[in-house]
Amino acid sequence: LSRENQWPRLMVKKYFLKTILVILIGAVIFFGYRYFFPNPEKQIKNRLAELAQAASFSSDPSQKTGQIASGLFADRVANYFALDANLIFYDLEDKNHSLTGREAVRRSAFSLRSQFSSAKFELLDPKVIKLDADTSQISVTLKFTLKDMARAAEVSAQELLVELIKIDDHWLVAKIETVPVIKR
Repeated sequence: LSRENQWPRLMVKKYFLKTILVILIGAVIFFGYRYFFPNPEKQIKNRLAELAQAASFSSDPSQKTGQIASGLFADRVANYFALDANLIFYDLEDKNHSLTGREAVRRSAFSLRSQFSSAKFELLDPKVIKLDADTSQISVTLKFTLKDMARAAEVSAQELLVELIKIDDHWLVAKIETVPVIKR
């Protein structure tokens, strides 16, 4: 091949490599941005998953859970809630039970940890119903398993309506309300 015939091939090869490099850099920037700065819907779902994980615990049944462990657990769970959080739960007889404020959530979490040897919470199929800059509303199914030393594990599920507010770039639970069961 003569020099005149090689020149176009070298130019095509040079531009092809530059194009591939630009595409790769663009892909790294795009996926890096999505990883480090997820969209609000993903942030909310991650936050709820973290709450479920923080509220779940398991302890050795032969050992009594201490006050310090229960207190640390309660603080960890309460930190996912707004200061004026409101939790409303309906039982099967349509009686409602409510908690108001982060401190009430803390006391309830402390009591939960003290009374049960294990608890597992799973949030299934969260659906964002409403999303604004600093508020959101999510419909989610809560599946939970509670076990104490005297009885077998109790498994239950409830449909929840969860409202979150954004404070200092963190989504906090402002309200949780169980969706009442329709009776026949």
